[in-house]
Amino acid sequence: MAQTLLTSTGIRLTIKDFELYFNTLNGGEITEYYDLTADPGRQRNLANINIPGEMQGDLWPLFTTAIYNPYQQKDFATGGYGRGIANLVYDSPELTRIYTASRLADIYNVEARNAAGEKPEVHTYWTIEKGSGLIYVKRTFTIPSSLYLTAGWRWYPFYFTRNAGFTYNGTFYFFNQSVSNEYITNKDSYMNQYSVYPVFPNDGLGITGIAMPFGDLSKEGDGTHNAIIYYNYNDPWPVSEWKSDTSNGIFNITWGGSVHEFQAPVNLTTHTYYAVVQLTHSPITKDGMINLARQMSTRFYKFRR
Repeated sequence: MAQTLLTSTGIRLTIKDFELYFNTLNGGEITEYYDLTADPGRQRNLANINIPGEMQGDLWPLFTTAIYNPYQQKDFATGGYGRGIANLVYDSPELTRIYTASRLADIYNVEARNAAGEKPEVHTYWTIEKGSGLIYVKRTFTIPSSLYLTAGWRWYPFYFTRNAGFTYNGTFYFFNQSVSNEYITNKDSYMNQYSVYPVFPNDGLGITGIAMPFGDLSKEGDGTHNAIIYYNYNDPWPVSEWKSDTSNGIFNITWGGSVHEFQAPVNLTTHTYYAVVQLTHSPITKDGMINLARQMSTRFYKFRR
């Protein structure tokens, strides 16, 4: 049964067979995620809320927006902002809409800012369709002028991390409406080099995505929801290509999502982009993702406002 509960620090939402907690202490991002089919007693929080070490900490919950420079060891993400906003905008038998707002902060709570002292903000509308369980995301990066980044910075517009997921080898599908590719990685094969990351295929039709078959035990999955993120390849602005620094096993965390490393200095300006999230126990396959992408193309902008 669908349920929405307001708390002093956020919003707890239960729809179909998953529960999410939008936490204002972490930028309004999701810091609790339960698969109620695999874990009806809510004993296992699948949302990652901490990466060990001196740089990343709690910056990367279930979803996040971030800028990261591996060469300068700098990391700013929405999950690190301790004064986020999470407001219930609309709730009906058909859908729930939640608004969240955050800034980008590092592990020491220092907020990203440009030379003029302006701090970028991230505003998100989450629309959850109760019948299908689909999560429609409209996310806006906003700053009065621009945020200047030197070459080497990476941009994570909407990124996914979760606890465990695969035993050793992590399987990921990168797909669009025409092709689908499989990529397998583990903690021994992972390299933090942008040139070796798998590429999101672009067929010019807009929809592209990443799928993680956590529910497939034959692929070392843990039996929880398969997770799929659909993006519009053309959001937020033209780039040479989107990649994913897909990883399994490091810190006992599985991660993946769209990433771009700038090869030349860039000014990030205000822009809006869209994603759709699907958490499902329905089987998914590499080739089956093409059909799912085609189906999603007709619904992608259903909740644009």
